[in-house]
Amino acid sequence: MEFVNWSSIVRGIANSRSGKAKFFKPVCVIAALDLADEGSIDPDDVKAQAILDRFSKYITPFHSERGQDGYQPLWHLSNNQLWTFFDGDRPLTSRDFSDGRPRSKARLFSRFDKLAIRKEVRRLWDSQSDRRQLREAMLLMLSKSDDDSRRLVQPLFNPKHLLEERLWPTQEALADYFAKLTNQLSLFDQQSEPPAADRLASATEKSQQASDLGGLQFAAIENVPSAIDYLWSNGRIVVGPNQASIPAFPFATSEREHRQRLEACAMLSDDLIRQLDRQRWQVREDYRLEIQRYVDRLPKGADNDNILLSDAAARVLRELFAAEQSILPGPFAAALKVLLQQHIALRPFYPELNTFYRAVQTGRIDEPLPLDAVDNIKAIVLGQTPAVFDASVSIAIGETSAPETVVAAVEIEDANAEETISPPPDPIGELDQAKAHDFQIAGILNRLWKVLSAGEKVRSTAEAWIQTYHSMSGPMKQILEWLQHALNRGDAP
Repeated sequence: MEFVNWSSIVRGIANSRSGKAKFFKPVCVIAALDLADEGSIDPDDVKAQAILDRFSKYITPFHSERGQDGYQPLWHLSNNQLWTFFDGDRPLTSRDFSDGRPRSKARLFSRFDKLAIRKEVRRLWDSQSDRRQLREAMLLMLSKSDDDSRRLVQPLFNPKHLLEERLWPTQEALADYFAKLTNQLSLFDQQSEPPAADRLASATEKSQQASDLGGLQFAAIENVPSAIDYLWSNGRIVVGPNQASIPAFPFATSEREHRQRLEACAMLSDDLIRQLDRQRWQVREDYRLEIQRYVDRLPKGADNDNILLSDAAARVLRELFAAEQSILPGPFAAALKVLLQQHIALRPFYPELNTFYRAVQTGRIDEPLPLDAVDNIKAIVLGQTPAVFDASVSIAIGETSAPETVVAAVEIEDANAEETISPPPDPIGELDQAKAHDFQIAGILNRLWKVLSAGEKVRSTAEAWIQTYHSMSGPMKQILEWLQHALNRGDAP
């Protein structure tokens, strides 16, 4: 869908800036816009190095230690829907990097063939007046930020005078200039309390904004499993006890059997971790990490225990086991098989697991989850912490949506099949790990939207809630449309 203005991109940038360098993204955008004005950028084949060089030119005189870090905002702006990195014809996403982002310029440049302005903003990008509006928005964002950001406004106002301080506009002139940008300021409803000169909305306008949600309102999808539950507490959303981790006891002996199996899973996990710590077996570190993740999330009565996430760790362990069974030490493989058998025996006590498996197995998950939308939602949550969200929400979403361990099969021609210990068959059935992970992320965001939407009745700070609802509605709609399709349901939002 073509963007009619820069509002969603500006809000996304405003809410996803690094706390340690809030000027990174605005200056990177300004660098790209200035190159475009000079005719040095082809929207279909943007020269990334040219943007980094201009970023360094603008930053180094004022923050000498940060001028070479332009690759960071260059990459993260792809999450804000300004441009897209391509590997051949395939768009790159955070999933293409082991920890969700490139850790160096070399790592980023080794993964993409082309950088291009997104087609949804091409009409805006091709218009000199619209580019100027975006540049003014970035300058305004810098002026409303911390000291490190504000000191860049005067030199960047006219980059021809970057190092000629005597030609910089005065602070008074800038204040007058920004006060007149009424149309531009309307793009900044995600900013914190603006300076007096920038206060555009009267009490009547704010009241009208509160009543203007009709066109944006759409409901979360019911009966979708979620690995995270949320609730309103003291005026903000916090992580609450996970309902999926409440066991069901259909028979008189169920409670005792459940307790015994939980204890067995925990003890077997602890034993394996201790033995791996003693380096009894030479196996990849991923086994220890996943076993630790499994036992940490195993329900024990605490609020942060989570059977859906524990089961996800068990699935990864089984994938690793199946891929490497021919090369695993026999004692380790035997112990791991027993642990997985105990976990399989634990599953019937948690009906939500069956619901999750059935949804993934029967769903039409043809396309990957739109990770740009996921990243935008995560940025909005972080930006509205603690005004609307408790810090636990951002942490939980980050941990749950982190990329899973990549499992590759190992082929050993001389392996003796009779001596190889194999993982136990899964009675619920096999799952595509990538699809299951996407469904898991969509489920937790769907639940977040359900709780956020309820805030219209319980919110304590109406303005912050309205801002969050408006900014989150776009990317959340993308997530729910994907989820509707995956569930084979109609009535997409």
